[in-house]
Amino acid sequence: MLHRFVIPGKARSKRSRGPMGNKSRRITSQFTSWSHHPYMTSSDPPLLQQAYWLADSELILPKKEEHNVETNPNKDYEHDDISGSLEGNNQNQNQQQQPRRCTHCLSQRTPQWRTGPLGPKTLCNACGVRFKSGRLLPEYRPAKSPTFVSYKHSNSHKKVLEMRTMSHLSSNSSSY
Repeated sequence: MLHRFVIPGKARSKRSRGPMGNKSRRITSQFTSWSHHPYMTSSDPPLLQQAYWLADSELILPKKEEHNVETNPNKDYEHDDISGSLEGNNQNQNQQQQPRRCTHCLSQRTPQWRTGPLGPKTLCNACGVRFKSGRLLPEYRPAKSPTFVSYKHSNSHKKVLEMRTMSHLSSNSSSY
């Protein structure tokens, strides 16, 4: 007896994709939803507009150490080779001892480092996912972040938006 096996033509995705007409409407709605910021125009792409948010989020830039190499022709070359290799090992150990930190939330432990505005492997997984989707706001912090403060931060996008609208409303009412 032969069994029939059904082999699917395409893998099913979780998200249903509509016709192209819906995609163009979705893109224009993204641009119009971004235009509420006074510095942004509706023609700015979302990642450029996100740079305005990130300017408010106080990103921590990694410190770059400058290595000064002195050259002295009167030194003994054999002694330089031995001490130079030891100094190189010490510098490598110092660089390995400095833990990597997320530039947004300062967390050190993450299952995956992601690309951020400062380049590859600068954001933790949680912040990197939000950055890529355009939702990394200053009020967002993962709950396990060392900089998480409950009255200033949230890890829920809905609560972050509520916090932003409340702060905008309070700043507008105090300015009148």
